[in-house]
Amino acid sequence: DEIANGRWKDQMPGIAHLTSVLGVNHVTINAALRQLEQEGWLASQGRRRCRRIVRTPSRQDTRPMRFRLIPYDKESPTEPDCLAILDRLHEQGHLAAFARKSLHELGMNPERVARFVAGVEADAWIVSGASREVFEWFARQDCPVIGLFGRFSDVPIAGVGVRKSPVLVGLVRRLASLGHRRIVLVSHRERIVPSVALLERNFLAAMAECGIPTSSFNLPEWEPSNVGLRQCIDGLFELTPPTALIVDEPKHFIAIQNHLASKGLQVGRDVSMVCCDADPSFTWCHPTVTHIRWDVGKVVNHVVRWSNQVALGKHSLRQKLYDAVLVEGESIGPAPK
Repeated sequence: DEIANGRWKDQMPGIAHLTSVLGVNHVTINAALRQLEQEGWLASQGRRRCRRIVRTPSRQDTRPMRFRLIPYDKESPTEPDCLAILDRLHEQGHLAAFARKSLHELGMNPERVARFVAGVEADAWIVSGASREVFEWFARQDCPVIGLFGRFSDVPIAGVGVRKSPVLVGLVRRLASLGHRRIVLVSHRERIVPSVALLERNFLAAMAECGIPTSSFNLPEWEPSNVGLRQCIDGLFELTPPTALIVDEPKHFIAIQNHLASKGLQVGRDVSMVCCDADPSFTWCHPTVTHIRWDVGKVVNHVVRWSNQVALGKHSLRQKLYDAVLVEGESIGPAPK
C-alpha cells in the first residue's frame, strides 16, 4: 500500500523502520519482503542493504470503493484518528465519508443500526467504538466491516484498537501505593451493560489484587449525557468520596474536572484523576494530566491497509491491538487524609 500511494519510492526503508511503522516483528517483515521479491515488486541489493523498488501497482489493481465511517458519537468526527483515516482513504482514491448518524444517536441498538445501514450506499464500513451486540450484527452481514476500538474481541470481524489493560493494572497498583482505596473507573455504559468488558474486568481484578473490595461504586453505570455524568459524579461524592478517578475520554475528564472545581475540589490535591486517552489540550493544563497514550498513526495505518485489501477483494478478519504507555503528570498524588 505504501508503495502504491508513492510514500516509499526507489528503495524500501530498513527492517527496523518497517517493524516500527507496521507494528509487526522482524520475522514477519522479512517474510513479506521475500514474498514481494518473488512477485517482482522488489529486487535485492545484497546483504544488509535495503531492497530496491522495481515495480509499482497501477490504479487498475484496485478499484475505488465507498467507505463509510459510522462514528461513536457526535464529537467523533473531530477526533484526529477518524479524520486521518478518511484523509488517507481519499489519498488512495476511495470515496470515504462519515455516516450521517452516530452509534449514540442510534441508541447503540442493533435494530436501529440495521435500518440506518440499509438506507446508506456503502461498499464497506468502519465502525467506531461499538458495543458487542452492534459488532455481532455487522459480522452477520455480507458487507466488509472493521471495528475501530469498541468491543469487537471474539467477534468474527476485522478490528483495531489499543491494549490498555497492562497500563491500567500498573496504574491501579501505583494509586494503591499512594494510599488510594476508593478508586473509580468512569467508563462507557456499553462497556458495563449487559456484561463487563475485558478492560473493566482487568481493572476490578487489579483492585482485588491490591486488597481493595469493589462494588458498583468502583464501576458506576451512568446515562451518557452531560446531566447524566454530573449526576453520577455527585452521587459518588455524596457519602464516601472517591480519592481517585480514572476517566475514559478527555471530554469526560474535562467535564468532571470543571464540575469538581465548581464545588471547590482541586485535582491532584483533593482527588487524583487520570484519563484513558491522550488529548492535545492536556499540554495546556495545570496540573499536568496523567493519561494513557499510544501511536495513533499505527491505528490509522492498520485501517488503511485493511481498506486496500478489501478493494483488492481480500476480506481480512485480522484483529490487532497496539500497546499503550502511561504518561504520569501532576493530576495524581497521595490519597487525601
